[in-house]
Amino acid sequence: MRKQLIILITVLLAVFLAIGCTSTDTEDQPTTEENITGAEEEITGAEEEITGAEEDIEENITDVEDEMMENDSMDEEDMMEEENDTMDEEEMMDNETMGEGETIVTITGDGFEPFDTQITVGDTITWMNDDSMAHTVVDDEGVFNSGDIEPGESYSYTFDEAGTYTYTSVEDETFEAMITVVTSDDENMSESTSGDVVVVPVD
Repeated sequence: MRKQLIILITVLLAVFLAIGCTSTDTEDQPTTEENITGAEEEITGAEEEITGAEEDIEENITDVEDEMMENDSMDEEDMMEEENDTMDEEEMMDNETMGEGETIVTITGDGFEPFDTQITVGDTITWMNDDSMAHTVVDDEGVFNSGDIEPGESYSYTFDEAGTYTYTSVEDETFEAMITVVTSDDENMSESTSGDVVVVPVD
């Protein structure tokens, strides 16, 4: 009987020891749920990093686009300034070319511009040929004859006598215009006229 009791106690102790070891191993090893949670957290962290990287890329793209738009705007402003400068230079060159007492008449495909010109004795008329063909400017009385004025070229004539000069283009007689040459006294009289009152200079 005593022997059987000792055997029973030994078996029970062995069982208890086995149960204790199993419990300890179970506590030391992480559960499947914990592994899944850890993996999900890692995935979430990776997604947040990817989202942050995408936002950085979008910000960089936006900055680059804004910079490109600013550069394009600056290029357009520079081009406009260059065009304005070019126009100003051309106007200055035209003004330098057309000196005091000189009037420009342009020859175009439609005729002479201006059609009617008034100048003072001693002034000069310069015909500029802006047409695509040559023109020969002659007056009806044969006072002046330009010869061929090629496209882009010019011809000048100084009028020393007062009077009215009608002229045409030999190449196209429909091109007809008129120049009125007045003396300095006539010009002063014209400038002093106001309304219906005419102021006549006293000799």
